[in-house]
Formats: sequence, C-alpha cells, structure tokens
Amino acid sequence: MGLIIVPEIREVLYHVALTGYPSCGKSEIGNVLSRRAGYRHVSTDMIRDELLGGKSVFELTKEDWDLLFSEFQTRKHLYLHDGKNVATDNCPLTNDERRVTMHVSPLFKEYLHERNGRLMRYLVVLDTRMEELARRNEQRGRTGEASYNMLKWLKGRWEEPPAVIADDSGEVPVLRYENNTPRDQQLVLKDLETRLGVTLL
Repeated sequence: MGLIIVPEIREVLYHVALTGYPSCGKSEIGNVLSRRAGYRHVSTDMIRDELLGGKSVFELTKEDWDLLFSEFQTRKHLYLHDGKNVATDNCPLTNDERRVTMHVSPLFKEYLHERNGRLMRYLVVLDTRMEELARRNEQRGRTGEASYNMLKWLKGRWEEPPAVIADDSGEVPVLRYENNTPRDQQLVLKDLETRLGVTLL
C-alpha cells in the first residue's frame, strides 16, 4: 500500500456562536472575545441599532427580523472569508435555527479548500435562571406586559439543544454554561480560553 500524504492544515479559523435567551450574557462574552482575542463580533442587537435606529425588539416586524438575520449571515461570512475569527450572538430557539446560524457557505468552503484550511465551530449556550433574566431585562428597560409576553413566547418555542449539532459541513460541539453570576462568566471565559487557545482573562 502506498504512502498516504495528508495535506498540512495551514489556516485554522473559528466561529463561536453565542446563543441563549435575551439578556443571558451573549454580548458580554462576544465583547470580550473581540477586545481580548481580536474576534469580529456580529450581533443582531448591534445590527438592529445600525439599520433600524435602535428600534425596540417589541416593535420589530417579520420583515425587520428577516433583514436582521440576512445581514447577520452576510457579515459572518464576509469576516470568515477575510480570514477573521468570528463570534456571533443571536437567539436561535430551535435546532434547525441553530444549524442556520452555524451554516457554512459554499464559497467559504471553497476558500478553505484552496488554503488547506479548517473552520472550528462551537455553539455556546448560556443558561440563565428566569428570575435573573427578568432582573437583567429590567435593567435594560425591557419591562411590562410586552417583555413578559415575549419571554413566554420564547420559552414556548425553545428546543433543548443536543450535545452535537450536525449539518452538511460536519459536527458542531454544543457547549453549555451556567451564566447567572460574575463568577459564572469567569468560568465560561476560562474554558473558552483553553478551547480557543487565547487569553481572555
């Protein structure tokens, strides 16, 4: 049998997808990855501020949400195609929606193939107690009946994620962390330091 030569991986990029209920701490983790490790942070909240003038989440129409997610996916792929690591944060509630969040475009697959590159993907789920979510939402001005109804709707659609999300590009490990206290957040960042090979603390 002849010798099989495996091409050397010359470039490794990362997509860390931060998910969970609103106010679970996704943006804080994304900001640390951006500030300390140079990740490009793509957030539906930031895009909403840019494109919709800070329109409240309670006022968004289906067309608004479609615009936000389209721009979210576009920015994610543009950064990856530019050779940048990406941290995304949004609120996919079902496993199908999580697969869309992790989707790898055919153009980017071609980019990786040409460079003998590899994309490492992690889906991070931040678990936060409902009473803590309510406290954080109140701090952000998300109060009253509209806030209560939205949280109830989100809970009704939420699907428990499996240990691994599989799609046509491979398997994505699902990392679940408690994120109720500052100490919890430190533990999240410490584990991500090890997995990503970066300094976050």
